Amino acid sequence: MRATRSKSVRAPNIGELFDPGGQTFTSITDVCDSININLGSSAHRAANCRAAGLSEGWNPTDDWYQGTRPGMITGNPDLKEETSNDYTIGLVYTPDYIEGFSFTLDYWAFAIDDAISYIAVNTAVKYCYDSESLSNIYCDLFTRDDNTGNIIDYVNKPVNSASYNVKGLDIESRYFYETSAHGDFNFRVIATYLEQWEYNPTGFASDLQKDVGEYTDPRWKAMFSLGWTYDDLTLEARANYRHSAVASNDWVPSDNNYNDIPSHTTWDFTGSYVLTDDLDLRFGIKNAFDLEPPRNPYVYDGDGYYDTQGRAFFLGANYRL
Repeated sequence: MRATRSKSVRAPNIGELFDPGGQTFTSITDVCDSININLGSSAHRAANCRAAGLSEGWNPTDDWYQGTRPGMITGNPDLKEETSNDYTIGLVYTPDYIEGFSFTLDYWAFAIDDAISYIAVNTAVKYCYDSESLSNIYCDLFTRDDNTGNIIDYVNKPVNSASYNVKGLDIESRYFYETSAHGDFNFRVIATYLEQWEYNPTGFASDLQKDVGEYTDPRWKAMFSLGWTYDDLTLEARANYRHSAVASNDWVPSDNNYNDIPSHTTWDFTGSYVLTDDLDLRFGIKNAFDLEPPRNPYVYDGDGYYDTQGRAFFLGANYRL
């Protein structure tokens, strides 16, 4: 049995702190204008807009609406470190009555606070006035003209506003079996069950993202391998599995009819052969059955999670001088 309780820290990197950046342009939605001030669910927006000196019925000037507004993308030297409170609980089981067998189980949880998130100007404007008061990190990211009230300058930069809550279970099982006449066999299964994956870039409840079960974070991911070694020859068959998922947990039938994404398993067959003490050959087939990504508009290009190349052969050698 084993357990750990820890606190982890990640300091902001050089780019996040000191990136000199450059100019950018974007269209801005001002939540304090007479059209938007009563929209949304915040009970603080109208009061904060008035506290900022914008009178009832205020609107930006006509020329402000007619184009994109200039701003800067930079680093933020005022960033502080991200902190994570972590714990794991696990066990390793190696029974005496099954030689070569082991089973490992680990439950883990990570809660990250003050995570660094890049805040765009429209997000900054919204949450500046939707917060309980004007004393918040978002109001410092843009500037208004003292006479017209127009937003005349802004900066897109990272701030310590995000949080993560992640929980899951890792499972691993191995079995090594030796024979005197037929070589050695090696079985291995590794699987991860994802219980929770929550991300909030701003700290506002409306922005909480629960991604468990979406194709980016499926409930289950697993790998199974079967290896055989005989003298100088080693062969392996490996299966890579992603559980069935959905494109979006927020999907409703009126959106479309292609939210479901089926499970996906690819097989690789690889091997190596020791020709001499100095020369090894390696060879194999990746995605041996030429399985395509699921036929879903969100992932048919792979989206980084599924193989888009199809069946591929490789042959190589290692030579040591």
